[in-house]
Amino acid sequence: MCSMKAWWLDAWAGALKRRGEVATRGPLPLMRLAALAIAGSISLAGCDDRAPSATLTTTAGDHAVTPGEARALFVTHCAACHGTEGHGDGPAADQLYPRPRAFKDSPLRFASLDAGPLAARDGVVRTIRLGVPRSAMPGFDGVLSNAQIQGIADYVLSMGRGLTRDPSIPPDQMRHLLSTVPDLENDGLIQRGRELFAMWKCTSCHGPYGHGDGEEMNRLVDSLGMPIQPANLTSGLFKSGGTPSEIFRVISNGVPGTPMTPYAGLLLRENPDTSIFTQDIWALVAYVRSLAPKWRTGGKPSGLELKIHDLASEAMLGDLSHPDWTNVTWQQVALRPTWERSAEPVSVHVAAIRAAGRVGVLLSWPDATMDIAKDFGRFPDAAAVMFALGDQVPAIPMGVGIEGASQPGRVNIWLWKGDRQRDATAGQRRLTPLAESDGGDGRREFAVSPDSPAPPGAGVDDAEFALIPSASVGNVHSDPALALHAGLEANASGFGTLDYQDAGDQGVTGWAVWAPERWTAIMHRGEASGEDIRFARGARIPVAFAVWDGSQGHRDGTKFVSGWHWLVVD
Repeated sequence: MCSMKAWWLDAWAGALKRRGEVATRGPLPLMRLAALAIAGSISLAGCDDRAPSATLTTTAGDHAVTPGEARALFVTHCAACHGTEGHGDGPAADQLYPRPRAFKDSPLRFASLDAGPLAARDGVVRTIRLGVPRSAMPGFDGVLSNAQIQGIADYVLSMGRGLTRDPSIPPDQMRHLLSTVPDLENDGLIQRGRELFAMWKCTSCHGPYGHGDGEEMNRLVDSLGMPIQPANLTSGLFKSGGTPSEIFRVISNGVPGTPMTPYAGLLLRENPDTSIFTQDIWALVAYVRSLAPKWRTGGKPSGLELKIHDLASEAMLGDLSHPDWTNVTWQQVALRPTWERSAEPVSVHVAAIRAAGRVGVLLSWPDATMDIAKDFGRFPDAAAVMFALGDQVPAIPMGVGIEGASQPGRVNIWLWKGDRQRDATAGQRRLTPLAESDGGDGRREFAVSPDSPAPPGAGVDDAEFALIPSASVGNVHSDPALALHAGLEANASGFGTLDYQDAGDQGVTGWAVWAPERWTAIMHRGEASGEDIRFARGARIPVAFAVWDGSQGHRDGTKFVSGWHWLVVD
C-alpha cells in the first residue's frame, strides 16, 4: 500500500496541469510555470490508494419507490426546470440563472465532492431535501417523503454523467485530513488565508473582498459553455455547504464542471514526519468564513406547517400597529433567487391569520428601498402567496404542466404590488407617478387601511381611464372598479397562463406598510368565489411565497421564491 505522499504528489502535479489549461483564469505566475516543468517527471504508476470505483446499487430496504414511480415524481416536480430527460431544458429553464443542471450533459457538482457512489447518492439526496442556496433550486424536505426523495435521487444518478474526474483527495484520505480542525477564529490563520487568497488569484473570480465581482466574472463558463457566476463569499451561503469541512473539500477538490479547480496539489505539502501539512487550506477556510456575516439569513426552504392564528380582534386586519400582533407566532421561510445577483440573501417571516370569517397571510421581509413607481426602467416592490388547487402538490413554477405528469397543476395566487398600493394610498389611480414622500426623520412610512376614508376628491376619474388603452379592452389592472385594490387575485397553470379574476370575483384585501428597510404586508379574503382556494376545516394546503425587489430590477419571473410549505386549517 502506498503512503499518503503518493496521492498528494499526484494531486499537486494534476492541479498544476489543470491550472494551466483553465482559460477562464488569469495568467499563471512564474513559480507555477516552473513547477509545470517538473510535474511531468513525477510518476506514480502502479500506485493507487484510492477507493475502487463501484456501480451504484440500491436495496429493497433503501426505499419503497419503484423506478417508474421515481420517474413520475421527477417529471412532476423536477422536469419543469431540468427537462423530462435531464438536459436542463424544461419550460422554466430560460427564466433561471444559473440554468438548471443538465444531468445527462454535465457532471454532478455539489454531490460528488467526496466521490464514490454512496457519497454521490447522499449528496443528491441532500440537494433535493434542502435545495441549493443562491439558486432557484428549492428544497423538498417536508413536502416529499424520504422514500420519494431517495427515489428521485436514484433516478437522477441513473440518468446523469456522475463524475468526470477523480477527486484530488480521495475519500479515505479526506476523512483523515478532516479529523483535526484548527482554531478558525485565530487572527494569524485568517491573515494567512487573506494572503493566500490574493497570491493564488482567487480575487480574479471572487473579487478582492469576496463579493463574486472579480475581473473574470463575466468571462466564466461551465463545462457546457454556459455563463456561471462566482460565489459571493460574503453572503454566508455556499452551494456545496458552509461547514468548515465542506469548504475544505471545495478548496481541495474543486467543483466539477466549473472553473473552480482543485487546489489540493498547490496548497498541501509533506511534513518531515511524512504527515501532510494542511494549514494553508485551513487558512483559506478561516478567511472565507471571516468574510461572511456572523448572522445567517435563516428560514426553512420547504415543509413548514403554518397553523392559522385566530386574531384577538377584527380591527387587527386594518391596523398593523395593533398591540395584539405581538401575540402572533411568525415562522421564517427561506427565499431563493430565480436570477442570481450579488445581493444579500432574503427570507420572509410569515403568519397565517383568521378573523371575522376572513383567512389570510401576513408577510414581512427586508427591503432597503421603497419602490412604488412603475415606469420605464422602474419596477415596484411586490409580494405573492400561491396556493395549490387540487389534491396533489404541483410543480413549483406556478403549477406548470409537464407531459407525463400525474395531473396538470393549477394554482390560486394573491398578489400585492407597490404601485397599486401607491394608488390606494392616494385614493385614486394616477397616470403620472406619485412623489415618494420623506417624513424628514428618515422614516418614509407608507400605509393605507382598507377601512380608512378616502382623501377629499379621491376616486376614479372615468374620463382619465378612458385614455388608457388597456382599460378599454378589459385589463384588470386598469379596471376602474379595482383602482383602489392594492392586492389582486389570479389563477395559473404555468408560464404565460396567469389569468386575473374578474372584478366581481376579486375578494382579496391587500395592503402594506413600509418602515425603514422593511415591508410588512397583509392579504386576506372572506368567502370563496369562482376559482378560489377553499380553507376547508382539516385542509392541508400547499402554499408558496414570492417577493420582488424593484430596485434590483425584479419583475415578472425575476424574483425571490420559496419552496412549498403547508397551510394547516385546524
